[in-house]
Amino acid sequence: MTEATPAARTARAITIVGGGQGGLQLAIGLRQAGHAVRLVQDRPAVAIAGGQVMSSQCMFATALAQERRLGLDLWAESAPRIERLQMTEAGPMPRFDFTGRLRGAAVSVDQRLKFPAWLTVFERLGGVLEIRPAEVADLERYASDSELVVVASGKGGLSRLFPKNQRFSPFSGPMRALSMVCLLGAAADRTRLRSIAVAGAGGIMRFPALTHGGACDILFFEATPGGPLDVAQAGMTAQEQHEVMRRALAELAPDEADGLDAARPTDAGAHLTGQITPIVRHALGRLPSGRAVLGLGDVVVLNDPLVGQGANNATKLARLYLDAILAQDGLALDEAWMEALAAAAWRLVRAATVWTNLALLAPSAHLAAVLQAATTDQAVADRFVHGFDDPDTLLPLLLPRQAA
Repeated sequence: MTEATPAARTARAITIVGGGQGGLQLAIGLRQAGHAVRLVQDRPAVAIAGGQVMSSQCMFATALAQERRLGLDLWAESAPRIERLQMTEAGPMPRFDFTGRLRGAAVSVDQRLKFPAWLTVFERLGGVLEIRPAEVADLERYASDSELVVVASGKGGLSRLFPKNQRFSPFSGPMRALSMVCLLGAAADRTRLRSIAVAGAGGIMRFPALTHGGACDILFFEATPGGPLDVAQAGMTAQEQHEVMRRALAELAPDEADGLDAARPTDAGAHLTGQITPIVRHALGRLPSGRAVLGLGDVVVLNDPLVGQGANNATKLARLYLDAILAQDGLALDEAWMEALAAAAWRLVRAATVWTNLALLAPSAHLAAVLQAATTDQAVADRFVHGFDDPDTLLPLLLPRQAA
């Protein structure tokens, strides 16, 4: 059943810039509550649907429940259900190899399916959709006629409005070279996500997803830049990228290459490459005029996708913001309220950020011991895997004697 969003007693005018995972959910939730919402998005639904894949997102149970709350879990019957997560190391004698059971199924739905469908929901609810790239000058205009402006897109330099958190932004450049392709015809377990560490090269992930045409399998490389998994190049076709990734697998993790010879990309746009420099910013930003705006999602917490927290963080933050706005009914959405919400936002995603940053570094002796314990103890394996859904429960296991 869909949990109803309480109707607002005081309708507000709110502008959200960025129609991604967090921005769309917040916009739809606010419209369901009766608020006047303008959503500014740089591409129309048809361009998103026909474009290049944007993410390898895997949504875990808590985030899925929040989509369901808004009636946005539209693919529950068609998306493959990921029930287990296996973590192992490539090679004949891996130092760790365990499979943990998720307490609730995870799913991955291509955002080229999700976002156009959610944009349609938003417009059917009476939301105002503006298709245009937004810049700082546009935010000044939105702030002049809205009670609240939420920035859920860092394009056009908008992320620079939000101060950097130096303590939790330890990296000066990308730690991984990212590449993925969505495949049909790959021999894979459609109930399991596999994460394979390759010593000196990075990591490989394989998991089922839903994309154009139905179920597929995602092959994702988190490569050490310049290493043997860093093989995909911008400008390759989907087929070319699949071929170089398949050859790298055959050399470094031959067991994973089995069944990929006959596989093919799902469509011409079913591949991506890129690099991310992880960064944390304060969620309260300031325009040149002095007006305050609120950041959401990757604008303020941009994590490497190594442990799959980005889309989950955005969803959890969207719910936090929605609940906070609704709870403020009849009261001002002023700067003090925004400052308190920004602090709550960081508390919500802090564990995911600390964990992701740890995972980008060489494993400590303690982490190696935890992985070995999970290999021999199913309870430890299950606890570790549950951390993908709720990182707060994992951090004490990873950092038992120091503050996270």
